Amino acid sequence: AVYEDLLATSKKGSVIYRYESTKDYKKSKKYYPPLYFKRVGGKTSEIERFVITNEKTHAARSAQLERMEKVVPVEYDPFEYDISQLIYGNKVAFIDFNTETASIIESAPFATFQRQIFKLLFEKL
Repeated sequence: AVYEDLLATSKKGSVIYRYESTKDYKKSKKYYPPLYFKRVGGKTSEIERFVITNEKTHAARSAQLERMEKVVPVEYDPFEYDISQLIYGNKVAFIDFNTETASIIESAPFATFQRQIFKLLFEKL
């Protein structure tokens, strides 16, 4: 439902920010609706993505121009909690792949706050 909401509310040229702490990112792909990869992935991507992830996920994925990705150093933290956070528009979504639960908070100040924290960490990594 989170990915459906992201697609429904994001327009062409939108930017999303994602913390991704999956143990096996291929398993989380089953939650993406088919339209997600058409709009967000590949060379025809309509949405720009900035991702902070773990070293294992980063190494296993192919490079994509529409996704800017930074890695949490394994010596700091393995960053494998199977939880994702997405910041898009005026929303912040949390997904727990362990329990298959998710929450969306719709709040412009909250989304702005989380976006700024993401950008600061992204710049420092």
